[in-house]
Amino acid sequence: MLIGALALASAATTLCAMAHSLEMLITLRFVAGIGLGGALPAVSSLTAEHARPENRNGTVTLMYIGYPMGAVVGGAVTRRCFTSDGQTYFWARGRRAFWLWPSRCCCPNRSNARLPTPPPGRG
Repeated sequence: MLIGALALASAATTLCAMAHSLEMLITLRFVAGIGLGGALPAVSSLTAEHARPENRNGTVTLMYIGYPMGAVVGGAVTRRCFTSDGQTYFWARGRRAFWLWPSRCCCPNRSNARLPTPPPGRG
């Protein structure tokens, strides 16, 4: 699910560079949002699964805070870097996403690997 969602988001973001109309751009951004919406629950589950039990709530909260904060900071940096050429932005973002999602395919599934918990009374 995660890999498919990331592939959908990266493909739609890359295609935004070739949008010839506002309607096409809006549609592609909507599709990219669907891909990101599919990735967030999977990332949330992975974050909760691999966090220490005593830090789980805070870790998942930080993960959810990081998403909108990254969007705000990324938007501000993008505005500074690409003031006139929006296509460059979409090409760069789409290529980066395509480079990253295959790495998730190669990573071993560590869902059974748990972090050690401290013994009772020591923590």
